[in-house]
Amino acid sequence: MFLTRFLAGLFISFFLFSAFKFYGSDWGFFMHRRINRLAVFTLPVELIGFYKKNIEYITAHAVDPDMRRYVVPVEGYKHYIDLDRWNRGALPKGFLNARRMFTEAVIINGNNDTLRTFGKMVKKSGNWNVILKGENFYTFFEKDSIVLLKDDYHQFFRDHIYRSQYLEKWELDCDSIETFFRFHGFYLNC
Repeated sequence: MFLTRFLAGLFISFFLFSAFKFYGSDWGFFMHRRINRLAVFTLPVELIGFYKKNIEYITAHAVDPDMRRYVVPVEGYKHYIDLDRWNRGALPKGFLNARRMFTEAVIINGNNDTLRTFGKMVKKSGNWNVILKGENFYTFFEKDSIVLLKDDYHQFFRDHIYRSQYLEKWELDCDSIETFFRFHGFYLNC
């Protein structure tokens, strides 16, 4: 009797392991469609009627974000985020703030020196000012760091950097970035 139960348990465990390994190894389009389809049946009674009428549409369009990722080159990084990597409260609220935190612009001068600005170069942000500092700041500004007005920095980012979010690489007009830094009292030759 014990041996029969043991073998039955072993068989069921092997079967479940194989099934989950098969379905869990590749998430893919099939699983997205399947989960969306099955989710309809877990809805409250008030909602289930509408969703059951449209279950084929819901199932078919469950993979639209995945398909967009393969068509639009810059969509991939927007498609997935590993929340386990972030501390609570470390993620910025809103896509504009996330872009502001992680997008860097590289300025190249006449000597082919490079300066990374914005993004990770914003070391400290107060109520009124933003402090930019990092490698090669002295080469470009003859200072280790520069202080900019926070509102001006955010406006410049929105107008000149954020709007390029659907391009893999873009060039920022030197006149606009020179004007921005000159407005804050810093001469820049890019």
